[in-house]
Amino acid sequence: MRRELYGLVGGIAATVILGVLSWVKGSEAFFIQTAGWAGSASLIIGALISGNFLTGDRVRQHQANESKQDRKNRRTAAGVLIGFSLPLLAADLLVSLW
Repeated sequence: MRRELYGLVGGIAATVILGVLSWVKGSEAFFIQTAGWAGSASLIIGALISGNFLTGDRVRQHQANESKQDRKNRRTAAGVLIGFSLPLLAADLLVSLW
């Protein structure tokens, strides 16, 4: 299994755990707030790590200074975080719009 899929599996597990906790608490707002914050935070951190907020000259400068292994590790970490955020944000939207 690819490493990026570990984030997706972790996100699904976190969504299920948050769902069970909110069901035990009897509070739908707990799930919406917690899943929204966790999903948004991991999405923003993943975007920062991947370099989505950089301009073209900065990207060229960083690519010239980093090795292939560093680039691969950075992209893998960003993929794991973004994959973790997807199930949380999808479940948050479904629960809040339901």
